[in-house]
Amino acid sequence: FFFFFFFQAEDGIRDAQESRGLGDVYKRQVSTQSTGDLLPTQMSFQHSLLLACLLGTATAQTVCYTGYVMDMYCIERGTLLDQASLTTLEHPADHSVHCLVDVPACEHSDYNILTLSPSQGSSTHCRAYKLDSYGKGLAVDLARSVGICSTCANTGSISQGFSATVVGTATGTGAPVPLAVSAVHQSSVTCASLGFSDTVPTEVNCAQGQYQDYIYAHGALMITSWGVLLPCGVLIAKFLKHREGALWFKIHRVNQCVGLVLCFIGFVLALYRFDVFFSGAKVDATSSYIHGVFGIIVMSIGLLQPFNAILRPHAPEEGETKTTPRLVWEILHKGAGWFAAVTAFYVMYLGTTFVPVPDDKTSFQTAYFCAIALVILVLVGLLLDKWRHDRTTSKTTAVELHEAEPTGGDEAAPGAAEPAAAPGKGADDEPAGVKAEDALC
Repeated sequence: FFFFFFFQAEDGIRDAQESRGLGDVYKRQVSTQSTGDLLPTQMSFQHSLLLACLLGTATAQTVCYTGYVMDMYCIERGTLLDQASLTTLEHPADHSVHCLVDVPACEHSDYNILTLSPSQGSSTHCRAYKLDSYGKGLAVDLARSVGICSTCANTGSISQGFSATVVGTATGTGAPVPLAVSAVHQSSVTCASLGFSDTVPTEVNCAQGQYQDYIYAHGALMITSWGVLLPCGVLIAKFLKHREGALWFKIHRVNQCVGLVLCFIGFVLALYRFDVFFSGAKVDATSSYIHGVFGIIVMSIGLLQPFNAILRPHAPEEGETKTTPRLVWEILHKGAGWFAAVTAFYVMYLGTTFVPVPDDKTSFQTAYFCAIALVILVLVGLLLDKWRHDRTTSKTTAVELHEAEPTGGDEAAPGAAEPAAAPGKGADDEPAGVKAEDALC
């Protein structure tokens, strides 16, 4: 603490009369000066500085508190990472030291001090204080020295429910109160033994599970788009070209537009709320990191596909051969689309493993396999429709050829027409007359 004292030397200080303190000096200053010599501005400035120092000293009072140490990752999950059936703030005694200091996602997040006893009328151990980076480092070192974990010194005996006594100064207001930590001790060291009283905050924060709504929204959007709409659009583009009137193109365009909008919203939610690329995640190659990397690759391909379609070279007319640029474009566009559609299912499966609540995790994985079943049903329906169409077409063609055959050994009647190509299609089954800008989706 720093204390600033302001003295003003006056003749009265050197008088023979015994001084009765600083207040007496100022009273005698006023009595020996004329009204015109008073400097109210200067006096108020001095008092303001003194008041500021006193207020600063009051706010920077020492805080000492004993409670459970909990990482924000598990708090925002709403359930313990290694015991997903247990809610985080209701079971801090079951929170493992391994989860706290070994798991990169937990160790990377902020640390909070929870109340040792549940809040009155509930079973929740609320968040009392938030440690600064220095305090977090001290807590990690202490946990590794007294705990049992992969990175621990193997000299301790605590495997779950790590608690500590922290000493520091409050640097702000709110709940939990931010704390500038000066020392972290084992919980067996009480505040009283350190010469402090246990500083219970006036407000605590009992909120948990903030990640859950974002996880559920992200998962639902991705399963709907990449699990159903987009792969069905790819299948339609492949197996529905036998229908007249460019039906495949109309369905494909609308289907992919809706799917890309939904998955883009889900992608933005993930970028806004989740952090899987923190320092150390790449080294550990966790499933969340892999999910993030492949998710960005799949999304990049999906978002580039409409622009790729705009730049497509002109399809060859009947009797023309495909140009080299057209062949290259088809390989890139179709290959990228199939790669993204197939890889997305792997990425989505990884995503379903991150759902924190076990029952909800089961629901998402059920929805994932239902999406696969629906895509398979669409594929079977398209193949069946194509088979029926080809069978009908071949029968019709056979009847037409039979009727066109000459009777009595005569040659074919002059002017007999060859079977015409299906109307509205070019040589590459691309709908005739479709403008490049129409392929935006």
